[in-house]
Amino acid sequence: RCLSDWSSDVCSSDLCIICEDIVGTGKQAGKIISAIEARAPAHWRLLFVPLIAFEDGVNNLSSKYAKRTTIRPLVVLPRRQCLRKYPDPQEPRVFKAARGVVKNTARRVLESADQFDDPPSNPFGYEGIGGIIITSHNAPNNTLPLIHHKAPSWNPLFRRLHHKERIS
Repeated sequence: RCLSDWSSDVCSSDLCIICEDIVGTGKQAGKIISAIEARAPAHWRLLFVPLIAFEDGVNNLSSKYAKRTTIRPLVVLPRRQCLRKYPDPQEPRVFKAARGVVKNTARRVLESADQFDDPPSNPFGYEGIGGIIITSHNAPNNTLPLIHHKAPSWNPLFRRLHHKERIS
């Protein structure tokens, strides 16, 4: 919304820095970057700085969305450190057992908690990213749902707070 108010008459800067906490697949951040690139004056330098980004998200942003934006995450979580459906040759050995737990609990974990719940569809997180990360304020949807999703017969260690408001 505030992007529509931008103009070179209002702002004399030639640099726009966009900060983000976590980038998963890059889809949400990509929409923001695309909107800023469409509205920012052509002479502006654009810098996108996520604190944490999954390797897949950085690759997607660079190849699909960012035409003139420099992407510089502070921390990149490599694919080999994500617990995915299929093993990575360089992943930690403990992932083999953990993968079994994810698969064996999937039916219980992915069940809808109530009428307001938007349950995850993939036991390995949004689009199968397989994140194993929790922040002090929330769990990204790219994190394994067994860590964050409450279901009728499942209580997670760190319950994810949805951005949607629940109507009660």
